[in-house]
Amino acid sequence: MKKCLLGPLVLTVSLLLAACGNDKYQTSTEPADDSDSTEAVNNQSDKEELVTENTDEEVEENELLNVDLTDESICEEEWIAAYNAQEKLIDFEVEEVGYAWTEAESSGGISYYSYYALVTNTGKKAVQVYPNAVTFYNKDGSVAAVSKMGICAYPEVINEGEKSLIRTYEPATADAIENFDYAEADANLQLSVFDSTKLDTESPTI
Repeated sequence: MKKCLLGPLVLTVSLLLAACGNDKYQTSTEPADDSDSTEAVNNQSDKEELVTENTDEEVEENELLNVDLTDESICEEEWIAAYNAQEKLIDFEVEEVGYAWTEAESSGGISYYSYYALVTNTGKKAVQVYPNAVTFYNKDGSVAAVSKMGICAYPEVINEGEKSLIRTYEPATADAIENFDYAEADANLQLSVFDSTKLDTESPTI
């Protein structure tokens, strides 16, 4: 009787082991989570969109740099955008010097502060010199005077690579000029909206 029961028992255990083996096999073959793949694709798409946006902005800015600000047919919005873009191209160098001196008695004996500057346009656009105050300083660092006469520029519009001479005078007292040290101005140069043509000139012969 025991021998008869052993056969069915062995058969039952074998079937259970086979079922467990099938379960393991099915579990290992389930599809993997694809969230990582989706995230990678999204990141790549974002990068491509960013590159496209940057390229479009560069193209638009390059177009604005070529807009003629003297063209009266363009709309106000485009003109402002072009001006703001081209304003970034302004660059210049300033060499400045100040003096304090007194005229000869035969000319009136009046004392003055004077300021001179040579401005070189090192940018990519023509610029225009606008009036600005010049400050004259004493040797102790105090302010001796601030120009009220404005400045004169020759020429007022400076083309790319060209120079302009700036000067101004301010009355002073004979005692004050003894303490004079230096002068400086905050250069006020803006984009020129005027055409500027340099003329070839010759000194007249006598």
